[in-house]
Amino acid sequence: MLTPALSLPELVADAHKDHKALWSSVNNLLPRLRRMQHRDGAYAIPHMEPWCSPRGNNWLLHFSNHAAGPAMLPLVWCPDGKGGLIALLITPTGTTYHLDGGMIQHYGVQVEGTADLLEALQSFFFENHAYTTETLHESSPGIWDVRVTMDQGIGLGAWDRNTDIIHVRSYVSYAQLFPEQREQFDAFSARNAWDELTLGQQAERLDRALRKEETKLRVA
Repeated sequence: MLTPALSLPELVADAHKDHKALWSSVNNLLPRLRRMQHRDGAYAIPHMEPWCSPRGNNWLLHFSNHAAGPAMLPLVWCPDGKGGLIALLITPTGTTYHLDGGMIQHYGVQVEGTADLLEALQSFFFENHAYTTETLHESSPGIWDVRVTMDQGIGLGAWDRNTDIIHVRSYVSYAQLFPEQREQFDAFSARNAWDELTLGQQAERLDRALRKEETKLRVA
């Protein structure tokens, strides 16, 4: 069972012990989700279900619809023993994304207007569940700075290749990156606008958004 006494690699190893029961549970959920989608396609997928494993671990299961059928991504979480949360997104490739507790707290307060960490985590995962990681440069042996492109924004952090864990430590939404077009954007058009920028333009917008965020935090 996940506890804050475990290291992150130990937490990942423990989470993997739930996989057989997790996929058995998913197989039981899929017929109901398909019935829901058939009855009301706008409601059924995307969809998120909480699940507690037989070993006592708490999971959030995010389902989305693709041409080949429903797809699922699992995120496991536990209290960190200090009033925060530890959240790990386990991908099919084996790479794990560690969503920093401070980043989730900041997202909850600034984006969702809530101080409830679990509510903030649920909202973040529902809105940002598809990740593409860009490796930037090696900051120390085996540790690479990365940018993670998500559905609603960009995550910044580091990839520890020794453990294959990507630590997402901060997050900038597309609304922050394109403040001049905030009212016109939906997630799809925002992602396209980001992809059309040069690497230099992307870096400039990220730096500008982060500076504004730092100024707001100092004023607060």
